[in-house]
Amino acid sequence: MKEGTRGSGGVMHSRSRQTSALLLLVSVVLCYGPVVTEADNGTYAVVAPKTMRPGSSYECTVTLFSGAIPVTFNVKLQEANTQTVLISGSATLTAPLQPQSQTISFQIPAYVPPGSYYLIVAGSGGQTFSQNKSVNVATKRLSIFIQTDKSLYKPGQTVLFRCIAVYSSLLPYKDEINVTVYDESDNKISQWLNGVNSSGVIGQQLQLADQTPLGTWRIECSAGGNTETHKFTVAEYVLPKFEVDVLAQSFFLVNMNQPSLQKDLYVTLKATYTYGQPVKGTPTLLSSCNIIIGTLVHSRRGCIRLSSSTAQLSSRSLSKNFWR
Repeated sequence: MKEGTRGSGGVMHSRSRQTSALLLLVSVVLCYGPVVTEADNGTYAVVAPKTMRPGSSYECTVTLFSGAIPVTFNVKLQEANTQTVLISGSATLTAPLQPQSQTISFQIPAYVPPGSYYLIVAGSGGQTFSQNKSVNVATKRLSIFIQTDKSLYKPGQTVLFRCIAVYSSLLPYKDEINVTVYDESDNKISQWLNGVNSSGVIGQQLQLADQTPLGTWRIECSAGGNTETHKFTVAEYVLPKFEVDVLAQSFFLVNMNQPSLQKDLYVTLKATYTYGQPVKGTPTLLSSCNIIIGTLVHSRRGCIRLSSSTAQLSSRSLSKNFWR
């Protein structure tokens, strides 16, 4: 009896199962869908993606672990209901050294009719077998990204944006790209049709009128049957030039009996522009407090003027005793 056939020595049969289990483990890590089984007189494996994407390549690897040669693997993707063959190919393994593998490459058509598809593998020659596995179809063949130079605009400003279309392989989409801009009320404000760029990038700009509808606007980009949307806001707003943070203790103890031993209250002022640079100037700190003595509350208000000799006020600890 030939080595590696069903019913041959128990050691070889166990080794085949171990090899199949190892291949299955590696295939799971690679996110592939394996078919590992034994034929009537040998062991083989077929590894292929679980998902096919229209317009992309599809590879199927066949491996013969044991058994008679030559073996011809006939592989095809077929629609379950209509029996329509989408793609097909074959590979013949003839080398006496085992295991041996060969990869069959396909090109998935740009359009795949809706339906359920199966990967069918049939063997002939030294081994005869037939197996099938379901294959998912990813209808999205393009990824579209829309970028704007900022998310918030004032009336009268210019909206700069670009649309980027790439295939699943990250190669640029070089066919027509259509771009439309809508306002808050879903009115079509501007449109660019049949834009073509060899890099897959379409850049445009939209000048907003001084009296333009406020609210959430959107940019729609269509390419290759796919559409993506990006939103931005048009509003009347005033950007803050800088912000001031005042950091102080949450409570402060006043030494009413021995004022000479009274500790100072330290307040930290930090003034920075919105882009992170420190603010130049002289700060004025207004203070008010309530002094609690027993059950009585004494209010005391005052104004502390702090002058800094430095040209920049970034983060300094300034002290003033305003209890004396």
